[in-house]
Amino acid sequence: SPLLNDKGPLLSLLKQAEPFDLDDESSDRALLSLFGIPKDWGDLSAVFRAQGHNLPAMQGIWLNACPLQLNTQAQEIWVKGRVGFDFTQKEVELIIGELNDYWQNKGLTWYAPCLDNWYVNIANTDDLGDIPSFWDIVGRGLSKYIQQADVSRGWFKYFNENQMLLHSSALNKSRIESKLKTIDGIWLWGGGQLPEVESKPDRTSFSVYSDDSMAHGLAKSCGYHYYDLPAGFDSWLSDADLTNDHLLVFNNYIDHAYHNDIKQAEQWLENFNEQWLTPMYESMKRGDIKTIKFIGGNKSWYRLAPAKWWKFNRIKKIDSVIEPL
Repeated sequence: SPLLNDKGPLLSLLKQAEPFDLDDESSDRALLSLFGIPKDWGDLSAVFRAQGHNLPAMQGIWLNACPLQLNTQAQEIWVKGRVGFDFTQKEVELIIGELNDYWQNKGLTWYAPCLDNWYVNIANTDDLGDIPSFWDIVGRGLSKYIQQADVSRGWFKYFNENQMLLHSSALNKSRIESKLKTIDGIWLWGGGQLPEVESKPDRTSFSVYSDDSMAHGLAKSCGYHYYDLPAGFDSWLSDADLTNDHLLVFNNYIDHAYHNDIKQAEQWLENFNEQWLTPMYESMKRGDIKTIKFIGGNKSWYRLAPAKWWKFNRIKKIDSVIEPL
């Protein structure tokens, strides 16, 4: 990858920054922390993604609903990956219709604002039990989670009934005959209710640019301006008010990677390198930008804020304190 080239812009930038650890183990949790959402509120990723997709305001619990491809071998259920990109919009609408027909009198309402990001609202707010994140189960077996679950209630009840429903789905039967991927299960995770989030009128000039619905939902809930990502750094720079702070969130690479779509992931990285990192690097050397913070999953955080960019290549140590938004 050009990103890992010794002379590439990403390493050129990060070599000048001092990495440091925070307690946020995932990119979702890091994003929630940036917007001041405390850990003891739980994983509210589905709540804010629903907000970002402008789904109806509803009481009850919102959960991410990941359509899965499963493989059963040696008495183990393996999660091969998330499916959705392989389906047409009409096919997804048919599956969502089947789910809503089955669950409509049981307090569940299903939504699919895009092909592989589905959500469910559950009117019953009883404890669903400890539900592992999708990122914890992909590529792994489900037996240990099923053995720990209450098979008559909570998340396993929904998982089990959905498996039976999908097994008898007319769409799945048609796709099996055509030797296409099927939806074998739906994993519910990241659940919660929309909290009262403090709006910050003193920060309304703060702007969020993202290809991720969760970032849009957080910005919307907190009263920040939010926009779709432009085509590249230069387009962003031409419109940005650099007297204010800006948050840019890139999530499409993760989507491609978890779909095992290596070709698309590589193309995304090449575009990110060409359209974002390279012009960002040149802009920093010109002194257009005061500070850049690189924030990723797995506790990877970097802050780059040299006092004078003309000394860019000569900085040996910088302040490494990151402040919440």
